[in-house]
Amino acid sequence: MKYNVLGNSNLEVSAISLGVWQLGDPKYWGKVEDVEGTIQVALDEGINLFDTAEIYGNGKSEEALGKALGSNRDRVIIASKVSESKLS
Repeated sequence: MKYNVLGNSNLEVSAISLGVWQLGDPKYWGKVEDVEGTIQVALDEGINLFDTAEIYGNGKSEEALGKALGSNRDRVIIASKVSESKLS
């Protein structure tokens, strides 16, 4: 996996990130084990950058990602966004 320095930080992020919007919707992901397996494969392949947002599944995507990462949380960077509805 290729890694790049993120902006002016000292954070090295994988050139490939995993967007996890679909983790919050059970029609895309069945059991929690499926989510955990996908995240584990991403980690095994060197992906350390995950993209999510609080609006994805009304927060379920972030929750599923957090559970699936478990003790690996300190090994990754999570880029999360806030929807406009939360700003007003």
